[in-house]
Amino acid sequence: MFGMCGGGVKSGPRYEQSLLFKVSEAERSALEQDSRFFYPAYVGPYGWLGLDLSKKPDWTEVAELLDAGYRMIAPKELGAIERVATTATQRSPAYTPGMLIIGLILFGMLIGAGAQLLVGRPEGGTNWGLAIIAGLVGSFVGGLLISLISGDGIDFRPSGIIGSLVGAIIVTAGWLWYKKRSAA
Repeated sequence: MFGMCGGGVKSGPRYEQSLLFKVSEAERSALEQDSRFFYPAYVGPYGWLGLDLSKKPDWTEVAELLDAGYRMIAPKELGAIERVATTATQRSPAYTPGMLIIGLILFGMLIGAGAQLLVGRPEGGTNWGLAIIAGLVGSFVGGLLISLISGDGIDFRPSGIIGSLVGAIIVTAGWLWYKKRSAA
């Protein structure tokens, strides 16, 4: 076992919202200086520390502490495999930059075509040049603005897709208005 919930101090307070985990001796001395950590009853002498979770924990830190505790008790072969897998995953992205560019262009093309469907197609078919430009510009401006306003950041979320479509509709409608005005 490398982690468990709940614990307390012998002849002291019980921490209902706490996490007990195995730590190395080197980490123990540094962590004991922090008031969020405590020396748990019964398992403390065996290399365990407790973390009071009621004090707004840093969940990245909690994950790292649990991971380190796991690596201390895991069989060496399994620990080595896990370390290699984690390192490889952190180093290489799931996609190449070229694929990202192709994906963005295709996404822009679909959003632009959807905007033409909603606004109306003057020539009867889809103008793919306009679809790409309206989709990319609309996605960049509309999608980015809506995503940032809604608090989603630049993650791929529904708010960004809706903003992309709205932006593409505005660009498409503006282009069609400009073409009609130029023709007149």
